[in-house]
Amino acid sequence: MTAAAIAATTQKTTSGPTASNRVLEMGNDVFLKLLLAELRNQDPLSPMDNHQLLQQIAQLRAVESNLQLTRTLEAVMRGQALQTAAGLIGREIEGLSDEGQVVSGKVERITLDGAKPKLVVRGEMVTLENIRSVAGTTESGNWWGGILG
Repeated sequence: MTAAAIAATTQKTTSGPTASNRVLEMGNDVFLKLLLAELRNQDPLSPMDNHQLLQQIAQLRAVESNLQLTRTLEAVMRGQALQTAAGLIGREIEGLSDEGQVVSGKVERITLDGAKPKLVVRGEMVTLENIRSVAGTTESGNWWGGILG
């Protein structure tokens, strides 16, 4: 890979409004290929500083670590939302349907819209964010309700 090809590839992946997304999607293989090409094609009279190389590798590791943390947190949040929604089955709720209508009644079941759980109340879909109140008793007999959000 020539220096011009490296520059063209870098330009394609680092310019534009979604540049950060494209750089993150590059992955290790592309990054390592670019790095090796850069090392092979560097000016012998002005080689890359070891400090710069270590900085680039550290940055890649930090980005990978942040991506993995983000994926893990998103999975935890999906699991918590699903558990919360499942816990509302059979409970009386009031909230706004996807169409913006006020819906109240027992939660019949939950469905998944992508990764988001939706409550089915009288045939209407209600997201967790649109619940205004919850009433009912739990197995331990505690009554709880009020505004969720």
